[in-house]
Amino acid sequence: MPEKVRRKWIEKDNGKWRPLGIPCMLDRIIQQCFKQILEPIAEAQFYNHSYGFRPLRSAHHAMARIQFLINQAHFHFVVDIDLRFRK
Repeated sequence: MPEKVRRKWIEKDNGKWRPLGIPCMLDRIIQQCFKQILEPIAEAQFYNHSYGFRPLRSAHHAMARIQFLINQAHFHFVVDIDLRFRK
């Protein structure tokens, strides 16, 4: 059974506060073990042009890819959407 997460409040630049959860050492080790096993399995299933929440990829990489595609194909439109699912 996991231990309780220690809660600390961190002040943001705008003066507001945000919660920070700090897991105990044993829970963090277990999390890291799962990550090291599951991440390579999941990475093999992702597309090369998928950039969200992946190691060694960032929004900057996604923007560089978009710029490359715009220049190569002479695209004139970019569509950005957010999806919300309702029950």
